[in-house]
Amino acid sequence: MGILGKAFEFTADEEQLRPARKVRVGLIQNAIVLPTTKPFAEQKTAIMERITALISAAAGAGVNIICLQVSLYHRMP
Repeated sequence: MGILGKAFEFTADEEQLRPARKVRVGLIQNAIVLPTTKPFAEQKTAIMERITALISAAAGAGVNIICLQVSLYHRMP
């Protein structure tokens, strides 16, 4: 599992009513882990295991907010 990390910093004027704080945001992009010829249940499990590992890595890096790609498990009309 490859993890690409990038850091950006945005500054703002100091506020008068509350102390400054750092907010770390993580973005997770889904990926196809197993061949699409495998059963759906195996594919779903593999993707969830990958996402779980990425969330754990983000938490270890001090991420406060994690944004996940939409995952739909139902049929669309």
